[in-house]
Amino acid sequence: MMILRYPGAEYSHGSVKYAIGSTVMATDQSPYQGLLGTIVEIRDGQDRETQNETPDIYCSFDTPVIPAEIEKLEKVFSILHGTPKTLQDISLQRVIMAPDMIQVLHDQTVPSPQADIWVLLEDWANNGDFGSSLKLFSAYAEARRTMIDMLREELDCGLIMNIQSESQFSVMSDDNYYEAWIEGEYTFTHYRLSLEKLPLYLTESFLQKLAGTEAK
Repeated sequence: MMILRYPGAEYSHGSVKYAIGSTVMATDQSPYQGLLGTIVEIRDGQDRETQNETPDIYCSFDTPVIPAEIEKLEKVFSILHGTPKTLQDISLQRVIMAPDMIQVLHDQTVPSPQADIWVLLEDWANNGDFGSSLKLFSAYAEARRTMIDMLREELDCGLIMNIQSESQFSVMSDDNYYEAWIEGEYTFTHYRLSLEKLPLYLTESFLQKLAGTEAK
């Protein structure tokens, strides 16, 4: 028998610790998928209100604010209940969740370990057509090699080759940045590559997965 309600009280299930007050996000195992909430109570043993073999984890969810998320939630619950449901009809407080229905999120008051990653962003426009791409790298050398390879391709047989003979052709660059455009026509004709270092915050669950992969 067990009922936990006081802030900070912890309960372990498998390798995961669930604490009263922890922030969680509903997983795809729950009709509340994607919603953020807080654990407010945990019950196990004979104190469970469900017939589940796992603990009952009571969560109070934040009211969703993204219209697409609200529409999806209403659709899911309308199907579950066989009748149209609006957000006001859906209970968000003290919802009983099984452990696989929620993911415990990192406590933002505790600094996360972090590592540097390199972000390579490509952006272009050509005669009304446009696009972009994003690549992530854990090492600067690999990121910069890819940047140079992409630029070389554009110089040899791509957009830059096609426009560099124009009288208004302009270029700006440094070691981690290249941009070419037609002066006065940037919106319609340009090519840009940029390489930027950003911090990647490492969650405990990611580090555990990484440790498991390395162990194999």
